[in-house]
Amino acid sequence: MVMVSTLATLSATVLLGISARYNSMSNAVAWRQAMNAAESGANVAIQNVHWLNSGASPAFAAAQGWSGPDASGTYTLTNLSVQAGGPGSVRMWSNATVEAPASLIDSRGAQWYRVRATGYAALPGLRRTGDDVTSDSGTRHKNRLRKLDYTSDHFVVTYGEFGVGPSARTVSTPQATRRVEVILQPQGPWNAGVVANSSYDFPYVDSFDSSDPAKSNPDGTYPSSTPSKQQAHGDVIINSNTPPSGTIKGNAGINAGGIATGWGANGDKALASNVSGEVSNNVSVVTPPVFAPAWGATATNAGSSPATITGVGAVSYFRSTRLSNTTVKLPAGRTTAEVNIYVDGDIVSGLTIEPGVTAKIYFTGDFSMKARDMDNQNDRAANLQFYGINPPAGQTQTVTFASGNPGYRYAAWYAPGADFTTNGNPDFVGSFVCKSFTANGNCTLHFDEALGGYGIVSRYSRASWVEDPR
Repeated sequence: MVMVSTLATLSATVLLGISARYNSMSNAVAWRQAMNAAESGANVAIQNVHWLNSGASPAFAAAQGWSGPDASGTYTLTNLSVQAGGPGSVRMWSNATVEAPASLIDSRGAQWYRVRATGYAALPGLRRTGDDVTSDSGTRHKNRLRKLDYTSDHFVVTYGEFGVGPSARTVSTPQATRRVEVILQPQGPWNAGVVANSSYDFPYVDSFDSSDPAKSNPDGTYPSSTPSKQQAHGDVIINSNTPPSGTIKGNAGINAGGIATGWGANGDKALASNVSGEVSNNVSVVTPPVFAPAWGATATNAGSSPATITGVGAVSYFRSTRLSNTTVKLPAGRTTAEVNIYVDGDIVSGLTIEPGVTAKIYFTGDFSMKARDMDNQNDRAANLQFYGINPPAGQTQTVTFASGNPGYRYAAWYAPGADFTTNGNPDFVGSFVCKSFTANGNCTLHFDEALGGYGIVSRYSRASWVEDPR
């Protein structure tokens, strides 16, 4: 009896230790998976920022499970189920917010976003702690970092979030809880000479920087007569597996799905010899569609084919069903002004932008004129910005420059659904985001590197990604 009692006691002691260690290991697995849930929630939230920025309505966000925006402009997503996988997986879910605080508006008026996502993983087994060392000085585990919630969500208790608290919100299931915070920086669309979604066939592209006297003429124009100031950053990116043709003073990339040297999928490496920089087969750039601007419905009606559009203040808004031989003028008494124009139709024949005007033109139809008839008298691409609103499915949008006298045409284009075609020998200065980019003649493109700080926000980059250890 003594032997049996002793063995039973030893067995119980061993099983108790094993059970505690198993419980600790299970909790450790759940703690790691809580980070997977938090990062999943953050990624979904980041996509929400892209949806809303591309022109989607709050109703669209609601259809994806988001609530808001509230009075502070915050969107909230709760109880996002995260797919578990692999041995030892547990149930995971996430809550997330997308915030647009006024403190994160930069000097050019662009809104940065803060994304907060809390990830949860259910703890298996009994509602009890393991035998981890409780002090941060312990050498085995660190409970203070793990933050396992057995009775209440410690984030809600301390700070309150996702519409609750601060309060002792009871948890229905013991959980491991982790949170990440991401700051998203807005990025403009013009960071390369050309981004084409399908094809590129153009004779020559290089770059310069209108903001730097060492890389431009003294007046900021392209240094055609000073080769030493001309730059080789005229990058070309094609979001397909079709290599570009022509001389590219810069990097070039296609989306062939491979990483081999050269052009990969079709084996045509001869074209790559015309590229001064690096060549890649696994590059793509997101080009969100352009929607009709929200201010279009309330903008001042300029009618059809107005001869002039004159600004009415520092910033003004107009709408028209067509532009034809139109001149955009400054308001009286001003030396600079921004004029926004929504064209629900075509732009044809001629367009003049007077000095001091920054014209931002959204258009639904086609663009067609001789290159010489597009006259940006500021000689800065940033002063004439075109935004091609994506055509309906099955329809096309075209931008056509007919042949004409040579000369420099300054403009920046963001029209991801448009086919660009040029005849003759104009010299374009600026940047193009389009569907296809084709020239039939002796044309050149000079990418203005200063455009990186201009234009609508087309995407967001992660300025920071950190875990909140509180």
